[in-house]
Amino acid sequence: MSKPAYEDLPKCTECERPMRPRKYKSKEYPKTMAMGNYGMCNPCTKTKREAENGRGNDPQTLRNKQNLEVFLNRISADRRRMEQRRKVHMVIR
Repeated sequence: MSKPAYEDLPKCTECERPMRPRKYKSKEYPKTMAMGNYGMCNPCTKTKREAENGRGNDPQTLRNKQNLEVFLNRISADRRRMEQRRKVHMVIR
């Protein structure tokens, strides 16, 4: 059996991205998604399953996301403060 042409690849029913056959690697079909289930690519299938199972919205996951956001905001604030100090230090010299 020959390798399917890029134009003949099925498209995801959700995002319309082309999906490569299961036995092929992404190197053989660049810019394609892995095939999932229900006529969707793997990421869309995962999103659908998580929505059906109610995952991603449980309290622990939401707390982790909030903690991560707070942490990243602190890092950004620290970086801004350090840049300000460098600018002031440069002006003083």
